[in-house]
Amino acid sequence: MKYYLILISIIIGGTILPGCLQFKTVSYEVTMFTENSGEVKIQINDIRSDAETDEVFEEDKIALFETILESQQFIDDMNLEGKFISSRDLFVESGNLNGKGVYRFDEIGKVEGMVYADGFYYITFEPADSIVSTNGQIFITDQYKRIVWDKSIKTLTFEMLSNTFEEGSYRELAPFYQRQK
Repeated sequence: MKYYLILISIIIGGTILPGCLQFKTVSYEVTMFTENSGEVKIQINDIRSDAETDEVFEEDKIALFETILESQQFIDDMNLEGKFISSRDLFVESGNLNGKGVYRFDEIGKVEGMVYADGFYYITFEPADSIVSTNGQIFITDQYKRIVWDKSIKTLTFEMLSNTFEEGSYRELAPFYQRQK
């Protein structure tokens, strides 16, 4: 599960980007208001592009800086997906471009496919996915990794490693964001 391309994941899911924005880690803090509704705070660290051409790199920058970060259309699209964005931001820290966002949801399944059943929340990943940290309990089988939380836990947290950037060619975006300000 290569974490939903970036701010897509970041700010929340579903848009298709021209190249492919990548990131090192993504962390979620899911605060439950009811058994099925709540708010998500998400942070994505070290956002880069894997674009192979200058043209595709420009498209990635436009998608990130103009569409995801600035456009009302992105907000409208996410609303249609059941993710009601209240904030979105990009920032440079230690030379890396990071993003954060907050959204409300009325159906737990809108949070990366999380499930509530029989008094437990859970989210399932591919066996190769790397769970960095969580306040839930991790179960690992040959078929999947699953994080499980008892319903008494009102803030569900987990962080995933997406890309170590050890293989391939990636273009940093932080210098270009600084020019956007």
